[in-house]
Amino acid sequence: RILAENDAPAAYRQAEHLQATLPADATDAARARLLNLLSRIEIYLALTDRAATHAQQAFDLSKQHADRIGQAEADLNIALNAVNQGRLDAMTAAVTDSMVILDGVDRPDLLSEAMLRTAMMYRRQGQLDDSITMTMQTMEIARRSNDLVALAYAHQGMAISFEQSGHLKEAREHYTQMREQAHAAHMQRLEAESIIGL
Repeated sequence: RILAENDAPAAYRQAEHLQATLPADATDAARARLLNLLSRIEIYLALTDRAATHAQQAFDLSKQHADRIGQAEADLNIALNAVNQGRLDAMTAAVTDSMVILDGVDRPDLLSEAMLRTAMMYRRQGQLDDSITMTMQTMEIARRSNDLVALAYAHQGMAISFEQSGHLKEAREHYTQMREQAHAAHMQRLEAESIIGL
């Protein structure tokens, strides 16, 4: 996943090689994780149809085996890809499902991403108060966890909220924090998003 965030074409070659050489006795969780990885990389490479297929396969396999992390990862991929497809109904359903699935799961990175996507969903629907509340809750969870990826997503949500409400000084502060957390986590794609925001 780190390589996918930093060099999607190289990550895709490695993920396809891994898929071709995956042992026959690989666990269903490992298969779902690989499908989710392929889907995420395909989203980054704008291979929308392939990304949709792999995300759905990962979701179905994970649901069949009660793998909540695999389901949540698939939901997040489906949500991201649905935006690219212009299918906001599918994005809303996937984001909502990811929040339910992650309840009680100790993965602050996934939860922060799901909460960021939920806050942006609320913003698109004109529910600004809900969006701001979700963004603030994301920051609280990320700070408690001290997870670098969770913190990067939390600062991104805060930055977007401040930017869209005309508070540019605060937005810059959060984009700067996002950049620092993303850099520390070796997530160049998130770091690039923070620079675009700045």
